[in-house]
Amino acid sequence: MFNLRTVSIVIPMRNEADILERCLHAMEELDYPRDLLEIVIVNDGSTDNTAELIEK
Repeated sequence: MFNLRTVSIVIPMRNEADILERCLHAMEELDYPRDLLEIVIVNDGSTDNTAELIEK
């Protein structure tokens, strides 16, 4: 039996509002226990509405 470990996925974003929703949907589809999965979105000074979408 496997001992699964906590996994962190870091997603850097800069002006990526047009793909953010698809990216997050793909993360939801991962076959990994949610309690062992951390998703960190890093907004690198976007000038579009990426930050607002991340906050949602």
